[in-house]
Parts: sequence; C-alpha cells; structure tokens
Amino acid sequence: YRAVRLWIAPSRFVAEKAGSLGLDRSKLRVLGHGVERTAAGDVPSALPAERFVLFAGRLTVDKGVKLLPAIAARIAPTPVVVAGDGPLSSWLARDGGPGVRHLGHLSGESLAAVMRRAGAVIVPSLFYETFGYAAAEPMADARPVVASRWL
Repeated sequence: YRAVRLWIAPSRFVAEKAGSLGLDRSKLRVLGHGVERTAAGDVPSALPAERFVLFAGRLTVDKGVKLLPAIAARIAPTPVVVAGDGPLSSWLARDGGPGVRHLGHLSGESLAAVMRRAGAVIVPSLFYETFGYAAAEPMADARPVVASRWL
C-alpha cells in the first residue's frame, strides 16, 4: 500500500480510526456518502396507527437486533416496528415480545413511507459503522435518531 497517494474515508469517524491505526493522516481525505430521498410509497397495513419507533436494517446480531425486545419493554406502550430481513427473522418472530412488530423486508418506497410516519428511528449497532445510512436516511427526512455509540 505504500504506492497509494490518497486514501478516501466515507466519514470523519473512519478517517480518525484509520489515522489512529497508523495511516498517514496527510494521505487521508473524507468524501462522505450522499443520501438520496426516496419517494414515499404505500404504507403497509400492519403498521400501527399510533406513534411508533422504527428499526430498519438487516436482522443480525451486529446490528443490535437482539436488543430490540428490551428496548421495546423500556419504551412500552410505544411499539418498536422492525423493517428488514435476515438471519434473526425467526428469532425475532419467536422472542421479540408484544412490543416488537416485524413488517419484514420493505421496498425503498414503502420503507420511506414508514420512516416518515415514525416518531423516531433507532440504530442499536454493536460494532463500528463506516457510514450509518440507517441514521443518515431518517435524518434526511427530519426524523430523530437514537443510535448506539458505535455508529
């Protein structure tokens, strides 16, 4: 990698991490990802009429999915609506509890419609995110985001 003249990092966080690991900071530039707003589509019929908190993402341990039942219990009676699919889908259906409502995978337009109705979006990631689209997309729609320190 000595021949590399310039490293591009997708966020300040990634640039800081790379610098802390020994990469020459003078060879680092931040070029953040852009976020495009998606047109709103149809709202799924399973969406609660009342206020809710949204988790949207891949259903894996590293995304903090196993924290969702405890989060739902802490904010009850406000439900946690989950949009996504992944290895923990069956676990979530079995152990999610009454405060977690799983909608499954949603298209970009349907997800945009759900996100615009959410009172807040949660991003409970358990590992470093190089750039948190899960946080940036709702912020583009003026949704409050509650994220773990790993974002």
